[in-house]
Amino acid sequence: MIFLTNYKDDGSRCFTKNFSQNRCKNFKNIKNILGSNFSKEERKDLKTDKISNLKNKIQNFKWDDSIDWIIMEHINQNLTKPIVLDSSKTCSKENPLYKHKIWLERIYYDENLDLSIDELMEICGLKSTSALYYWIDKLNISRKRRNRITSGERTNQKGYIIVTMPEYYRHPQFQNDSEFRKVERFKHHIIMEEYLRNINNSECKRKFGYSIEELYRKYMIMGDDGNFYLKNECIVHHINIMNTDNRNENLYPLENEIDHSKLRGNLNKCFEILIKLGQIKFTEGKYYLSKCNTINSLSDYEINKLLRPISIENCYGDIDHVKEAIIKKDIIDWGKVSKDWTAEYRLGAEPVRRISLNPYSYCSELNRLYTHKDWVETLFNDERFNMTDERLSKICGIKQSKARWWRRKHNIKGVEEGYGVDRIIVNGYVWLKNPKDYFNPYAQYRENRIQEHRYIMEKFLVENSHLKIAKECLIDGKYLNPKCIVHHINFDTLDNRLDNLWLCKNKSEHHKYHLSLYSLVKDLLESGLLYFKQGKYYITNLERFFS
Repeated sequence: MIFLTNYKDDGSRCFTKNFSQNRCKNFKNIKNILGSNFSKEERKDLKTDKISNLKNKIQNFKWDDSIDWIIMEHINQNLTKPIVLDSSKTCSKENPLYKHKIWLERIYYDENLDLSIDELMEICGLKSTSALYYWIDKLNISRKRRNRITSGERTNQKGYIIVTMPEYYRHPQFQNDSEFRKVERFKHHIIMEEYLRNINNSECKRKFGYSIEELYRKYMIMGDDGNFYLKNECIVHHINIMNTDNRNENLYPLENEIDHSKLRGNLNKCFEILIKLGQIKFTEGKYYLSKCNTINSLSDYEINKLLRPISIENCYGDIDHVKEAIIKKDIIDWGKVSKDWTAEYRLGAEPVRRISLNPYSYCSELNRLYTHKDWVETLFNDERFNMTDERLSKICGIKQSKARWWRRKHNIKGVEEGYGVDRIIVNGYVWLKNPKDYFNPYAQYRENRIQEHRYIMEKFLVENSHLKIAKECLIDGKYLNPKCIVHHINFDTLDNRLDNLWLCKNKSEHHKYHLSLYSLVKDLLESGLLYFKQGKYYITNLERFFS
């Protein structure tokens, strides 16, 4: 379907399927203009030619001889001077015809010209539409009313089809009560909305795993007209990642963006397994599917060996993980650490009193575990937790200065005395303790740590500074540019081997690598290696890795 870009009265862009015949006359070859055959300079030249043709038409207009072409222009607050306008010449700064009501009103409303507000702005020689609207309002010329919106379709930059809804579409989360406002929805949302309205109970159980009542409660909302509509916050996912494939069997609704990101994470896990097993290859910045089925040729032992998780010295990078871990008996047996779980504590001017503590409960105002020396010492001595004053303060819900005071009171060494493990995991990435005599002013630091994969890539580029990529991505020949992204080829962010890292110059380039991988989803589904069931992707015969 072909659409022509026009402009609304407020100057914003819109797309119309049916354009007037008057506009078609201005173009000799409308098909080439609608296509992308012209460069920016050629389009600019076409626009300039069109404006000059319109100016010539306006100059040839016949005006009534009785019209007074003299206007009074304000020089300052008290002085005015007369200006004689010439209707046979073009509008300019010396000949401001747009200040004359009769001239502007005729040009503005002329059906043969059919000018958009931007075209009229160019003809008048003004720099903005707001300046043009100022003179339209000042001369008491009523603004043109926009045409009533009719239903139509257009495609956005991401390839999604957008539908302009008719007036009878009454979604309660959208306003469609005005002839000047249009409601636009994605076509796949409308198709899913209609599908959910007509779904039966057995199909609902098979595809979604729950009843129609639960389905409507999650995804639908009732309108004033009694119809059910798909909630605005819902996301409709394309199973084969083809944005234009809007078949019912290729669409699946999700409650919100959070669920959609989880589904993307599930798909990335499938990619990770398929890449590690050699089913998907990566060569020269592009993913491609192996012609033979390598999974069937591998034994269970070989599969388990290839998919064995990478061990890191510390698996408790996040504070929430530490909080959960220290109250579990299988992580730390506090009964063996100490038999006496009481401690002396004084609040303000009150006398010292002995308080009872529970190490298997969270540290709080009622359970001040930081007052117990053995509890604090155990946390600081256990390398898995990478304990610091800041982390202790977050675990106990106290100020960092207070956490430092209690640590020193217990005579326990802290970070400033040289304590700390080398590697921790935070948000799925390995963070490395900052090496001595190293500082990158452009790097992102976290508690005196840097991301290991960026450090490894930077070190490699510095050692191989003769490479073209090193010259492009290093600052001063030794610092990795913060705009560069280090991509994990097998999607395992803990696998920081140099063979598994690929340097992207920017986010756009990194996105292209992901797109080359997502383009394989359709082939994987058709080959039967991958399948989708009740909101999750699975690899055939490897379902045990998705439990």
